[in-house]
Amino acid sequence: MSRTSRRIRLVSGVECAKTNSAWGAIARAIALSLAIAALLASCSSNEGSIDKLMPNVAGQRLDVARSNLNKVGLNDRDAIEIVGGGAQGTIDESAWTVCDQDPAEGAALDAVRLLIDRSCGAEDKFDATPSTEAPVDSSPIATPTPTESLLIVVPNVVGMDLQEAQDLLQAEGLYVLTSHDAKREGRNQIIDNNWKVCDQEPAAGTKVPESQEIDLGAVKDEEQCP
Repeated sequence: MSRTSRRIRLVSGVECAKTNSAWGAIARAIALSLAIAALLASCSSNEGSIDKLMPNVAGQRLDVARSNLNKVGLNDRDAIEIVGGGAQGTIDESAWTVCDQDPAEGAALDAVRLLIDRSCGAEDKFDATPSTEAPVDSSPIATPTPTESLLIVVPNVVGMDLQEAQDLLQAEGLYVLTSHDAKREGRNQIIDNNWKVCDQEPAAGTKVPESQEIDLGAVKDEEQCP
């Protein structure tokens, strides 16, 4: 064999080795890609099978609580029941606070109830247990007749300044006071010092309990009593 033939064979062998090596690298890259894709699919499947857990949203503004629930996958507004709110609903969710939640923090996330109010108090809780309190008796309570020693003698305030008359009645222990326009013109007694008393009911000297309403008829200071 000539020297030229041996050189051609040597070059052909080297080129063939390089080609085989390249195809081997491509095959390994494809296999690695398939393995990574399978691993990612497995992880995605596992994530979907894990129950999402309820976060703690009590004490948060309603809009913030709803955003936090969205972050853990509860995106359906119908799955969040809002308990409470005003007559117009919860138009401005930032104006309402979550006072209690159902389910509790850490429970599996499914349907959610949020109890809201403007500000939360101790009574703003979901009642998980039936009340053991005795039912309230709604029957009317008989009002005891006041004894003679508890009655108050109504003082005479006719002719007095309306404000002074009211002060005297309150000093005697009578606080349920009303007044009206003695001329029956429907005027309101806005500034009591500008009015004077023309008549009173009950009359002076009457003995009444402290809960008795005292009504005073009055006219303007410059007017004559009817």
